[in-house]
Amino acid sequence: MSGLVDQYIEELFALLKQRRSSPRLRSALAVRMVVLARPLAVRCAQSFFEFQTECTIPELRYTLSTVPAECYEEIGDMHQVLHWRGLGAEIAKDCDDEDIRDEADCNFHLVFADDAIIMIDDPHGVKQKSWNAAKVRDLEILYEETKKQEKWKYTFRYAQALLDKELDLAVANGRPPAGEKWYANTLEALSHLGVAEQLSYRPRVLFALAHAKFDFKSYLGCIESLQEVIKISKVANNRVIETNALFTSARAWLHLYQNSPEPSQWSSGYESISVSPSVNIVKYGLGLSTARREPFVKVSTAAKMG
Repeated sequence: MSGLVDQYIEELFALLKQRRSSPRLRSALAVRMVVLARPLAVRCAQSFFEFQTECTIPELRYTLSTVPAECYEEIGDMHQVLHWRGLGAEIAKDCDDEDIRDEADCNFHLVFADDAIIMIDDPHGVKQKSWNAAKVRDLEILYEETKKQEKWKYTFRYAQALLDKELDLAVANGRPPAGEKWYANTLEALSHLGVAEQLSYRPRVLFALAHAKFDFKSYLGCIESLQEVIKISKVANNRVIETNALFTSARAWLHLYQNSPEPSQWSSGYESISVSPSVNIVKYGLGLSTARREPFVKVSTAAKMG
């Protein structure tokens, strides 16, 4: 694959040298670059999949299978993610590294248990409820197994997935989301990981609970929980979760303002969105300016973050 890239660069350098001799080549150069880049992208992709198929080293084949899985996960194509995670789990069976096998199994089971994976022969959702319950039970079994084996990294990941499902189910059933069972279990599993991992993952766990309160429309409870999330995120230097927490806090204040307008609520929302430079830009999209006293958009339609 590197040979294709080298060839592409050599052709571009040749065009750049010709550019000086003829002014016409200046505009033609840009077109030529696009023409060269398009087949290059196709050939690179073809070479990648050919190499992945022909590779005889299980560990390398597994690593290569994770690349399209992660790419499809980024764009939300969970069925393709399921395909590649399943392929990775099969390849990992031939690996001597136990951690690779555990990682591959965990990735596959978590994708298979995702709510986006539904039964295609159940158009009216008759079987979906029982299947969702079966997914939860499978995750609980995997949680118990990895806990007994003290494979805490995977115990934590299963517990976190179960916490997400517990919170979603509570909101769907009209119950306050508190994570009665899996919040404590998730934090327990997290406590067995290294300090760096605890700093990284703890804000995410707390944010999941806080956002569930937002979904339940318990805005004051959400804001209170988010204060802790913001505090811990700053300590962990986790700017992603901090940004999401600040943005969600602003949305919660705006919802409170919509229900019973008070200047203090508007000011609190403005303050939340203005604290971090990384989220400062979105305050104009939400209509959060000192000159306005009403939201520019209906924040209930804003996309869920985190």
